[in-house]
Amino acid sequence: NLVASTNLITQSVRAGTVKRFVFTSSIAAYGSGRTPMTEELEPQPEDPYGISKFAVEMHLRSAHEMFGLEYVIFRPHNVYGPGQNMYDKYRNVLGIFLNQLQSGKDLTIFGDGMQTRKFSYISDVALPIALSGLLPHVSGQVFNVGGDIASTLEELAQECIRAWGPEAAGRKVVHLDPRKEVAHAESSHEKLRCYFPKLPPPVGLQEGLIKMVKWAKTIGKDLKPVEFGSVEVMRNMPPSWVTPGMVEVPAFDHTSEDNAAEKVLDATAAASTITGLPGASSAKTPGWRFEPLNLDNVGFYVQVYNEKAEDLGQVLSGIRQFYPKSPMVLLSDHGD
Repeated sequence: NLVASTNLITQSVRAGTVKRFVFTSSIAAYGSGRTPMTEELEPQPEDPYGISKFAVEMHLRSAHEMFGLEYVIFRPHNVYGPGQNMYDKYRNVLGIFLNQLQSGKDLTIFGDGMQTRKFSYISDVALPIALSGLLPHVSGQVFNVGGDIASTLEELAQECIRAWGPEAAGRKVVHLDPRKEVAHAESSHEKLRCYFPKLPPPVGLQEGLIKMVKWAKTIGKDLKPVEFGSVEVMRNMPPSWVTPGMVEVPAFDHTSEDNAAEKVLDATAAASTITGLPGASSAKTPGWRFEPLNLDNVGFYVQVYNEKAEDLGQVLSGIRQFYPKSPMVLLSDHGD
């Protein structure tokens, strides 16, 4: 988060044509024990993820003071919806539950399941983020964004079982040993509604789950969860996360090869129309429709970390498909 975002901010300043930087932070920046979380609270992040997000927020404020770069910061929470990577067992509890149901397994929760979260359907988060680049009055603001109704993880698990349908009959919730985590993470969205008064009502959990389950049953149903063979720190890792042969490494030793599930999903969802690039195809995926966006004020900065040529070709062709006129700047991990 920190390294890539810092590079993006730097390139935005250097380009001199970026009018506003919209950053997706997280309510993890607030820290624990601060419910309801409001934008007026001074962030006190407690884990590397929240620390990295808040560091980027501070970098944006500095870039504004020094170079005049406008910014808007959003702090979403527990986002889910069609297209989500369900095959990573380390993150996104709703996706983990659906993957377990898809595999015919019981659902697992760390602790007693009384932890509360507000789950956010993707459209409730994506719309204000998209609008923020165009509205003058939101420049320099920070917004919490997402669902409004808090649910316990136990309630979420039961809702997932119901949404999955008859195939989930007999599935139960298994409680694992507790892990260190925030017990209650609930943010206020009053400021968001004040600045974006015409947003539609948030999608309820049951409605969102119906859409998510429909997608989950038709896309990638035979894929296996992502598992990492190496991590930076194994100490205090939940036993269910440890894989056979997992080792500690001084630097995170993980490339796109470990995420085969996500690559297959990308290949299924994206229809490539650009030829001449590695991995590009001229065939369109049935049912995938789009309208190219011929915008003169949109550009892309792509930072590449150990990606294979065919993977990079898919990324570039996907961007070019939707933004045929937009400039792209590529930077490899070797600084090229």
